[in-house]
Amino acid sequence: MVEPKIDHPKPEEKPLGETMKALFSQPVLPEMTDVHLPLNLNIQSFRGEQLRVTGDTDMTVYSMLLKVSSIDGHMKLDTLDIDSDQGKINAAGTAQLQDNWPVDITLNSTLNIDPLKGEKVKLTVGGEMRKKLQIGVDLAGSVAMTLRADAQLAEAGLPLNMELKSKQLYWPFSGEKQFQADDVLLKFNGKMTDYTMAFSTAVKGQSLPPAKITLNAKGNERQVNLDKLTVAALEGKTELKALLDWQQAISWRGELTLDGINTAKEVPDWPSKLNGMIKTQGSLYGGSWQMSVPELKITGNVKQNKVDVSGSLQGNSYMQWKIPGLHLALGKNSAEVKGELGVKDLNLDATIDAPNLDNALPGLGGTAKGLLKVRGTVDAPQLLADITARALRWQELTVAQVNVKGDVKSSDQIGGNLDVRVDRISQPGVNISLVQLNAKGNEKQHDLQLKVQGDPVSGQLSLAGSFDRKEERWKGR
Repeated sequence: MVEPKIDHPKPEEKPLGETMKALFSQPVLPEMTDVHLPLNLNIQSFRGEQLRVTGDTDMTVYSMLLKVSSIDGHMKLDTLDIDSDQGKINAAGTAQLQDNWPVDITLNSTLNIDPLKGEKVKLTVGGEMRKKLQIGVDLAGSVAMTLRADAQLAEAGLPLNMELKSKQLYWPFSGEKQFQADDVLLKFNGKMTDYTMAFSTAVKGQSLPPAKITLNAKGNERQVNLDKLTVAALEGKTELKALLDWQQAISWRGELTLDGINTAKEVPDWPSKLNGMIKTQGSLYGGSWQMSVPELKITGNVKQNKVDVSGSLQGNSYMQWKIPGLHLALGKNSAEVKGELGVKDLNLDATIDAPNLDNALPGLGGTAKGLLKVRGTVDAPQLLADITARALRWQELTVAQVNVKGDVKSSDQIGGNLDVRVDRISQPGVNISLVQLNAKGNEKQHDLQLKVQGDPVSGQLSLAGSFDRKEERWKGR
């Protein structure tokens, strides 16, 4: 069992859950007394022309008209008209700075800013600030969307009901659509201490298969529970159920399911069918993390090659891992990882047996066989490797043969043997016939030979000497 070390937060650091609970235990809008202005105000007409506003973004106001009055705390905006190089705005409304602070304001604007040139925006605010406030947003143009919401700012927990709808959203806003989302609907109901949320849409795009997405969730100021996130695509569906909690540590628990995924229509040259499940859980606390995958199982095929991925693992931010077994198989090719990188002892084995990588994946080819062993302790690790590969190919890169043999230990001194030979590396612009590295010895006495033959580089390097770790000095001989 991997026993993770945990760096606990400093005493003065409050967990996120406590911070969120304190935030929503009080109303967002504080107590407000009636405002009685000492005088009445009546601006019958305030005009401006050719005004220059400078800042991060310069703006030219061609014309401006303002008509506003205030009588006994009753504010009235008769007219606000602004015509500028970035767009037009007109607004009107009323507000009362007494009782429950009723408000009724409407704002209309037309944007003249790329990429939303010509976009029309309508904003309405009504209701009462200290009771229920209604907000409406309507967008028309490149972005067509409506938002309706009501909020109770003076009540603890921030009660909020919201609905956002769009028949279609796309990117970019002009030219050929690279991404498109149809029938977008987002709903939020409740308060921050107890809410439900729902989302649905249908998406498609370049290099993206058509998919329908639905989400249902509920939560509070301490956690959010993803009841189900479903992506229906590729003749099947992917479902995610998850819980994210931040009451003390930030922790999660999730279950991802693949059901009947079939890429035959989207990628006819490389059809694949997949089913499976991945369970995961973990936490993040004070800069340290730990995670586990108690169940991993994916089956199916890629082209005619059978796919089988299974196993479990757990680890943490201190690179302490326990892997009871991790198996990956694609056709006749397989890889296994098993063992533990513990608090003290190291005992991990990784093997690969790939007799036929040709077209197992697009652009892949060759054979590979070997093992990698990690032994010893954290203070004195040992790495053993014996790997052979032939006729490797990845896209335009080809390698005739690779041989790696090594036995390297690290305790008071780093020492051992490492032999690497790579024959005939080729890709456009590169043709290297040989790369050979031979190293042996330890820090006190070692030899290294490196030979490279080919185009665009060739050369040979021989080193023999000793390294003084205390003085951080290397001396040749």
